[in-house]
Amino acid sequence: MNNSSPNKLLLKGTTGTIAPDINKEIVGQRFDRRAHEYDRYADVQIKMIQTLLGCPPVQRHMQLHAGLNSEQHACNHEPVKLLDIGCGTGALTQAAISTSVVPASARLSLLDLSPRMLQEARRKLMLTGYDVEQLNLIVADAEKWAVVDNEQSKKRDSRNGIETSSQDSYDIILSSAAFQWFNQPHSTLRALCKRLRPRGMLAFATFLPGTLHQLHDACAYADSQLNDEVYPRGQAYVDAADWQSWMGECPSSAWMEQEWTLTYASIEDMLQHVRRIGASNALQQQPAPITRTWIQYMKEYYNEHYSREDGTVYLTYRAGFGYISNEQISNWSK
Repeated sequence: MNNSSPNKLLLKGTTGTIAPDINKEIVGQRFDRRAHEYDRYADVQIKMIQTLLGCPPVQRHMQLHAGLNSEQHACNHEPVKLLDIGCGTGALTQAAISTSVVPASARLSLLDLSPRMLQEARRKLMLTGYDVEQLNLIVADAEKWAVVDNEQSKKRDSRNGIETSSQDSYDIILSSAAFQWFNQPHSTLRALCKRLRPRGMLAFATFLPGTLHQLHDACAYADSQLNDEVYPRGQAYVDAADWQSWMGECPSSAWMEQEWTLTYASIEDMLQHVRRIGASNALQQQPAPITRTWIQYMKEYYNEHYSREDGTVYLTYRAGFGYISNEQISNWSK
């Protein structure tokens, strides 16, 4: 991997070296379409949320944060502020506020590309009894939003009350299954850390290389049978070593990894889950068209190599979990 520039990462994928040039407009549109049914298929996302919030450094920091800030917020009459990046339907925020560590009075900000995802999150939080009048919904590309200048004014959509841009700081920034959509992960990570208040914490979960590798292999085989070259049929993921290197620029950080292999009743069931959670191809460079013959080759390969005797098929997900404290955030390079 070439790390000479944070603006153009070259990632080793299962189909060769490709640039993770994600089309954010496509991503937003697909999540909009799936918002109403997303939770039914988000099995691995729930596992990621549980693992992220259960990470020992995250647990210790949130407990310490609650103790250190209780008097500060009481004196300043200022609530704890939590930001969820790529919130989806709000599952991560719900899980965070269900603990006693994050007080019920916390001011919540949810950010996502998809307005419909944000409305689903608002609806779900309202059902839990949270005062949604305190809820700040931000529809934005997190990468662009993270670097907004302090002077930029806030704009609101009068129809749904969703904020389109803002500059603010937070005690806790959380994110699960969103950072893999970043085209400039290094600079975005730095920008988000600058949004932390004193003693603030950023904790995130993101997919790693090896995720969906069975599906990538089957797609590559189908391409090799019908096309002159093998096309990237999905995004490549930033390697764990790069995340750790970037996080190492901040002295207070920790990293862990987890892998899950999920079983599906059939290839069709597996593909439906992948599509419904928005994991299908959203690259700027479009691959060769998918034909019936291509699908037949892909399914034959998958059944031969990644099925079990009972007819079920399996698919692997790998995730990394990063924790950063901003106690010495001024040491980060600009």
